[in-house]
Amino acid sequence: MSMFMAKMYIPGLLALLFVAGCSIQLPTEEGIPVFPKLAKSDVPVQMESYFEVEAGDIATYELRNCSRLHLRFRQDRAYEETDIRLIAQSEGYLRRSRSSANPQVTLPPPAEGCEYVEVSIENPSDQTLYGELRVRSEVPAELGIEFVPNAADCEDCEDPAGGLREALTDAIRSARRTVDFALYGVNDPQILDALCEAAEHGARVRVLTDDFSEDPEDSRGYFESIFGDAGLSSCGADVVAVRSSGLMHHKFILVDSGDADELLITGSTNLTTAGLEQNHNHMTFLRGFPDLSAAYVAEFEQLFERCEGNANDCSECTPACVLNASEEGPWREHGAEVNVYFAPSDDALEAIRGKVFRERVDAPDEDCGDPSSDCACRPSGDGWACDYCAMGDDGYGALENASNRIVMTVFAATDICLALGIARAHERGANVLGIWDRVQSASAYSRDDFLCAAGIPTYRSQWGDGAAFVLNHNKLLVIDDLVVDGSMNLSDNGTRINNENTLLIQQREFADEVAAYIRQEVALLEANGASPSQTHECLCGDGVDNDGDGLWDETDPDCDSPDAS
Repeated sequence: MSMFMAKMYIPGLLALLFVAGCSIQLPTEEGIPVFPKLAKSDVPVQMESYFEVEAGDIATYELRNCSRLHLRFRQDRAYEETDIRLIAQSEGYLRRSRSSANPQVTLPPPAEGCEYVEVSIENPSDQTLYGELRVRSEVPAELGIEFVPNAADCEDCEDPAGGLREALTDAIRSARRTVDFALYGVNDPQILDALCEAAEHGARVRVLTDDFSEDPEDSRGYFESIFGDAGLSSCGADVVAVRSSGLMHHKFILVDSGDADELLITGSTNLTTAGLEQNHNHMTFLRGFPDLSAAYVAEFEQLFERCEGNANDCSECTPACVLNASEEGPWREHGAEVNVYFAPSDDALEAIRGKVFRERVDAPDEDCGDPSSDCACRPSGDGWACDYCAMGDDGYGALENASNRIVMTVFAATDICLALGIARAHERGANVLGIWDRVQSASAYSRDDFLCAAGIPTYRSQWGDGAAFVLNHNKLLVIDDLVVDGSMNLSDNGTRINNENTLLIQQREFADEVAAYIRQEVALLEANGASPSQTHECLCGDGVDNDGDGLWDETDPDCDSPDAS
């Protein structure tokens, strides 16, 4: 058995043990709670000790650690909160949290056996501190894929970040050697604390961000949290801004790359408080995919090395100077087949919807006005741009043979050939539905109208009671048993200009899990009064001459008549 012992008397100490969703009062030996040995536990084990610490005092405990542990202090909100520090020290390491109202630290597993760790809670304030210390074991993570969404707009959820913030901070704090962090946006205090603590505890922390964040006056950037006096660059992280004509729009994290338990995290979430709590987002955690992780490492290295100090052959670190340094796959691990594409050197959209030929013309191709054609035209400048789809041997790419389901939740999708490929699958009998961000779907280039006009259930998000700043920020597409994931919006900028990553995962169980999440999002929208757009409401924005009179959309006075469909 492992011991959790109070070295100083704490009035009213009560310790509870939580195992697999149940709670029991811990047994004691001579009045001291006994914490079970955790090295072989196959379920998370958690203990909570409730206590008070007097003003200016330090509460010190000793516990016997047999696995990786996560310690978090939570202050009782019935009392005034104050910034405190949580410290854990063994013979082999020192872990010191940053000062905050609810500090936390992660203790690495012992090299072998168990070890004693001294845990201290420092209360520097002039008032008594009330709260609980939560000690949670980490079950050794199984190799494979884990999908972690947040819980924005969930009225019954304790935390709108769901388990996402905790999963991310746990992963960062667990780093033994390295954290490589490529994110467009980060300002969440707990994420920043975790990164700074990892750096302060000896891990090499490197950060890639967009050059907007270098300018303290640019509202699009995150200067204070990255380059400011209390930002990442000031606490030991090595930060590089990617100066390019597009965005450094990546959202991925690599922890201890090259180790047997290396971790890759990617998805849609900017690690901002809004990204975690307000916008609808997710991240995917992949363990035990060495070739895939190596591809992400190569992407990170080339951006970090070529952009650091402009030490390259170009006048600035633009996408044109970025080489195709990564393998794409496929790689097969843990029952899944995975591919990865890095924009702008790779064309992820081609893999999803096939090859496209685009031609700029003075007048639209009349054949492209036919809803059954594999092309579409739209106004572009003084002329027209016509996209001809399925031009390669693989037709509509991953969409070519879709026959079961296509479900999606997207921030922005403007590619007409993607929409055509989805519509063709719908015609073959595939079950199709989609959620689009309410603001982005209002764009003339958004393809939700095209799918709606084709009779496909299409929802526009109303998250945050319809607030424009609360986004449907996911970038998820399920095609039968294939999941399209990553940072890339399904647009020209996403695939041709920005630095992006797109992950294709072929696995039935994972596809089922993501599809179930998307359908839960639909149910949440419907519970809040949303309904799919009606076909006749979309005919004036679908980019198609629906009634064959040679006029498109707003140029056609009859575009929304019943006969048009």
